[in-house]
Amino acid sequence: MTFQKSLLLAAFLIGMVFAAPRPHIGMIDNEVARDVGVVFTQPHFQSPATFLLLDKVSPQCMPLAAIKVMSVQVCVEAVNCDFYRGIGCGIGSGEKPVFTVGCGDVAEVPSSLIDVYRSYKCQLASNHAIDGHATVEVPTTPHDPDQDVVPSMQRMPSSVSAES
Repeated sequence: MTFQKSLLLAAFLIGMVFAAPRPHIGMIDNEVARDVGVVFTQPHFQSPATFLLLDKVSPQCMPLAAIKVMSVQVCVEAVNCDFYRGIGCGIGSGEKPVFTVGCGDVAEVPSSLIDVYRSYKCQLASNHAIDGHATVEVPTTPHDPDQDVVPSMQRMPSSVSAES
């Protein structure tokens, strides 16, 4: 699937997000995609959230709206998400993911990794393979559902925002 098709998938899922119940527990879970977590532009989950999606058919690169990632929650066990500075998850450029996060919470992304990220790829941990020399595995604390931010779950999947 091409990057443009991934954008179309993200746009399609917007309507589903509006219809989904709040809070962020099982927001999207259908035959095509699963909402596996969120990223925030402030530490300790203190900003509007941007959803992280997993394509259930095969891992796909998903766009981010060029946001500075400062905290992350991956709420689904056995899932890893890789973050890239560039568009397209290194396809064509050979870029390696800067960091990867497994299931759990990262209240503060290490300062050396805080940057603007433009794409990510989430996949089942059993299929996850990274270049350990190029990619930092960020440690997590166990996911705390009490930290799921109800009012701040305002940003839609990837690059599309519902804030108006």
